[in-house]
Amino acid sequence: TFGSFNNPAKMTPECLSLWSNILRIVPSSQLFLKHRSFDKEEICQHFTEQFKNMGISNHRLIFSGFTQDTKQYLNAYNLVDISLDPIPFGGGTTTYESIWMGVPVLTMVGNTIMSRLTGSIMSRLGLTEFVTRSAENYVSKAQQLSSDLTKLSEIRMNLRSSAQEKVFNAKLYVKELEKACRDIWVGYCENSQLGKPFS
Repeated sequence: TFGSFNNPAKMTPECLSLWSNILRIVPSSQLFLKHRSFDKEEICQHFTEQFKNMGISNHRLIFSGFTQDTKQYLNAYNLVDISLDPIPFGGGTTTYESIWMGVPVLTMVGNTIMSRLTGSIMSRLGLTEFVTRSAENYVSKAQQLSSDLTKLSEIRMNLRSSAQEKVFNAKLYVKELEKACRDIWVGYCENSQLGKPFS
């Protein structure tokens, strides 16, 4: 099961086309879409029609609306094997939620901050195989990664602890930020002494 808990406003025609390609190339798969917008029948119907026009039948789509209780909301990730990052405006909070719940996120990086955030997080976790740079690679990686359920299970078992160590680690983050600031300052001072512009 692929899934996305992102705002459907991020699900552009380009994005839905890629997701449809994934569903076609992994014929036993389904797509779980969860967001408060899907409480509205007309929104669900709108997306059902778009997927139908791309050859994906409605029985492969799962829509879920608002869940008030945070624990129940996060537990919905237990129904997802791989999260799909929307394109070109990727996830932020949903990416953090997904990795916290042990679900890796497949992404395609672009040229803007919000098209690179998920790629940065997955790279930080050492899961660079989930970071792609073309539509073709995005689809082929979805097929490849979904075919190895044993590996996905191993990732799920270890993802939260890895995220706690590498992503949700405030002390490490501050230490690295301080070092980066110091390196910038040292570089500035060294170049100033040599009469060179700092860049």
